[in-house]
Amino acid sequence: MPKLSSKKPDEQKEKSKSEDKKSISEAPEKSKDDDSKRAKKMIRIILRKPNGDEQVEDLFIDPDTKPDDINETIKQELKNALNKVLNDPNAKIITKIIDFKPGELESIEEFETNPESLQKDFDEIVKNAPRTKTTKKKDTFGKTIIQIFRPNRDGKEMVEEFVEDPKQAVEDLLIDAETKPEDIDETIREELKKALNRIEDTNTIIISKVIDYKPGEEETTEEFETDPESVKKSVSDVVRNAPRIKTTKQKDLLGNIITRIFKRKPDGQETVEEIIEDPKITGKDIGDDDNIGRHPVDSEIVTIPKSLERLDEKEPKQKFVEDSGKVIGDDEMPKSFDEFVNMTDGTQSVQEKKDEPISTKLEFGQPNEMPSSKDTVDNVLVQFSDQPTKEKTIR
Repeated sequence: MPKLSSKKPDEQKEKSKSEDKKSISEAPEKSKDDDSKRAKKMIRIILRKPNGDEQVEDLFIDPDTKPDDINETIKQELKNALNKVLNDPNAKIITKIIDFKPGELESIEEFETNPESLQKDFDEIVKNAPRTKTTKKKDTFGKTIIQIFRPNRDGKEMVEEFVEDPKQAVEDLLIDAETKPEDIDETIREELKKALNRIEDTNTIIISKVIDYKPGEEETTEEFETDPESVKKSVSDVVRNAPRIKTTKQKDLLGNIITRIFKRKPDGQETVEEIIEDPKITGKDIGDDDNIGRHPVDSEIVTIPKSLERLDEKEPKQKFVEDSGKVIGDDEMPKSFDEFVNMTDGTQSVQEKKDEPISTKLEFGQPNEMPSSKDTVDNVLVQFSDQPTKEKTIR
């Protein structure tokens, strides 16, 4: 004999509706969770003005979009971008195609152009502009392996590889460009002391970097390494006497980037290495590799007030100090090795020379390669949180 329900028909209907609603509401939650782990693809258009200002627009597209359709979309976006920079012929238009799967893989393909070239032929630019390709993935130890493929003058590809350790901590300090050299040194000393308090492993390497640059024009970088034990003994001696590597970048009359790397050997001898690259071939300009203004999670940005003895009211420029560690601004770059030798004899900090430009670290490749920071690749997830962007979606 079938079991009879004690509930009235109306109550049974309400229960049925409630169960239907519950099943419907649960479905989107599962879909939303799955979506956060799915691979994504986006087109990023960056309009970079000569003064360094940038306007960024992100366009999300289906990960399975065909290459031909992607190129058509890029052409349309470049036409829209051109209308915004027609009155600024020196602006740069950077296009990036970004594929990423959160926490696992990231791939970036990018090329650079300008308003004049776009006005001549959109199809030619999208089809034949030299592209830099970058891949970023994790190894079995949790470290991130970055490979950068750049076209060379002879048509071959130049490959650079870097390893990022997630345990590495970075701190950037933004200071006024006219800050006095002795104040900069004092800031570095204080930051090294703070870094010491956060270090548990005595084998940790502390890298101090100072950067002085004007995007697209010139850049001077300086770095030195130390360790917790040396900082404990005398932080002043470390800042004053640590051997430094100095790198300068500037353009020649043909627009090529001339990179000079000055190194001091343990015996006191100094060497200079010179690299010449055409930004039209590599797709990279001065300042592109530093990722200034894009900071890893947990980094800190501090603004240091202007020096009280500042003599003029020039328009402020950017400077940074980081405890990996940057100070960034703008000053005259050494034109030759002899000039660099005259600037510093290795017995005191370059910052203590009144007219010495302020600088930071670059990592170096082979002699025929472009020195590049390990931060060359955009961290897509960091960019999403740090940069205001205009988003569109193609369905």
